[in-house]
Amino acid sequence: MYAVLAVTDPALAAQPFVRNPDAAEEVVAGLLGQAREADLLRPGTEVRLEAVSLLAMSAGLGISVLVGRCSVRSAVAVLDHHLNRIFKDG
Repeated sequence: MYAVLAVTDPALAAQPFVRNPDAAEEVVAGLLGQAREADLLRPGTEVRLEAVSLLAMSAGLGISVLVGRCSVRSAVAVLDHHLNRIFKDG
């Protein structure tokens, strides 16, 4: 929703979200890269792909929570499930 408003509202368009749409992806990929260097990720995990996936998933789940399609608890469960798939046990 914010992304749509940021494209149409001049005040929001001036925010970093629109000026640098890859900023969040860079941060998440960087954090996942650090986790890989610390040997915390499962073998074969593609950091950039997982960063994009996590951001898209969290955005979609956030909207689902806002419109009442799912609960916060179920959204957290989905994200937890995905994180458990990419991080090693322990």
